[in-house]
Amino acid sequence: MGELVASIPEAALQRWMVRLAQKGDLVSSIGNLTAVKLEATELRARPLRHHESRRLGWLQNTLRACNTLYDVKLLADNRSVTPPGSPQLRPDLILCSPMGDYILVELKTAAAAERQTVQELLAYSAAMRAQAPFLGDIIYVIAAFQWDPLLYFAAQELIQHGQLVVPLRVAGGPDEFSLSLVMDLFTSPAPPYYDPWHALSPARIRLYGHQPGQRGHDHAGVLIRGMKAYATSEMRRLEQSGFVLSWLWRDQHSTEWAYNLMVLTVNQNWREVDPGSRCNNELPPDTLRDLKLKWANEEEKQSGSAPIAPDDFFAIAALEAQREEYFPESNLSWDILTRAANQVGLTSWRRTLEVDRDSDISVQRYLQAHSPQLIDGTESLSRVSLVPFGDAADYCCHNWRAHTVYDLMEMLDAFSKYKLNMRRQDAL
Repeated sequence: MGELVASIPEAALQRWMVRLAQKGDLVSSIGNLTAVKLEATELRARPLRHHESRRLGWLQNTLRACNTLYDVKLLADNRSVTPPGSPQLRPDLILCSPMGDYILVELKTAAAAERQTVQELLAYSAAMRAQAPFLGDIIYVIAAFQWDPLLYFAAQELIQHGQLVVPLRVAGGPDEFSLSLVMDLFTSPAPPYYDPWHALSPARIRLYGHQPGQRGHDHAGVLIRGMKAYATSEMRRLEQSGFVLSWLWRDQHSTEWAYNLMVLTVNQNWREVDPGSRCNNELPPDTLRDLKLKWANEEEKQSGSAPIAPDDFFAIAALEAQREEYFPESNLSWDILTRAANQVGLTSWRRTLEVDRDSDISVQRYLQAHSPQLIDGTESLSRVSLVPFGDAADYCCHNWRAHTVYDLMEMLDAFSKYKLNMRRQDAL
């Protein structure tokens, strides 16, 4: 098959695709499209976990892109899309749908050339947007005989970030070809196990004041809602798992009040960073982790230090600190909160509001240290709101409702048991 592919000129595939586009037969030539539509229909008909919802979203985006291929018009083949006077960039095909969508088609018959496919498509679309800034989505059609790792993972990255991609595997030739969607690109595995108590990294911002009346209180409420909306948007964009939690505290005996916003995201290196998590010794395969451990071990060998005795706690602590340089604790929760504060212009309210910020590497340690200060009596809490994301939403959206912040501890305990149960089910 490899020799046959190498002997097929790209021009032959291009002529065949041009004929299909002119006859409006591009969609009907995708052999497994009906099966993909049936799978999407079945997924929509039942409750889904987060990773299944991701797969459905990717499939729906590709089906939407396929729907634009009906009755398309061929605008150009091998014509430059760059502004006059610029270096030329020539997509294999440029199509236009009846709804005004632009479709860029890139064809590859040679294995070596496939590595540049996604880079070329992004360059073409950037050149088009430079001249037509009000374009909507640009649809990418990739048709290749061989999907090598570089092309495979680059196309998967586009799909997972919401781009409209039609990934096609080509077979046959040299005069007639067949097309099928590359279904492996839509794989969305179940999330790996993590212990919420140790893996969730919290960061909190508190706006508080002492003024009587509603002026400062209302300002703080507006700011917290704005930061919460931004944090929520970022969590969804990043496909994170965790929570955004907000609440209002009032002192029953004075005019003091405080709005709180907490973000909890999963620390990727939770097993290495939090010593309390090391009882969990079932580690999944992880190439990145193995690379980091390799370099950490190399540093230990080069240092030429003698073997450490089991009871030499200072030497053990120093070794662990050295290894943790390769497994830095996650700063994502704090980063999201900081960007949210900058988004709403928090610094402009410092004259009327006081700001308190704190964070930790695990929610368990954070709550142990701060729970008395976080809440001073459950009767003074109001407007408690928790938004779960990722696989946290699989559990919380159906099983938990917030009444007090103390409920967060009970929920995390139940969520930890849920994660254990799901790990057993996914392993079956």
